[in-house]
Amino acid sequence: MTEEAPPGETLLGVFLEVCNRSDEEHTPSEDFVILDNQNNRFEPEDLPEDNQFAYRARVLAQQECIPEAGSVAQLGPTEGSMLLFQLPLQTTENRPLELEIEGEGDEKLTVELDI
Repeated sequence: MTEEAPPGETLLGVFLEVCNRSDEEHTPSEDFVILDNQNNRFEPEDLPEDNQFAYRARVLAQQECIPEAGSVAQLGPTEGSMLLFQLPLQTTENRPLELEIEGEGDEKLTVELDI
């Protein structure tokens, strides 16, 4: 992943907080895609291991969250961990863009992105 998007492309960061509100350990999803209104699908970029804002799924104990309390990501202005997507610039006109989160089985959650 380069530090800037090539000509005709744009970078879109999606910041999220994921919490386990149950009484058991759970591992949150690692499967995210952005969909535009033309049914184009975009997967997040791989971020370097030392990126302190990168979303990384891990087993969460009860009441535990990603990003971890007190971490750089949690203390930042968005208070979230980041998924980074590289999209063709024209895709920003194909709104609404939706973040699709795949869960267990056929379970999916869709969130409309406000860009």
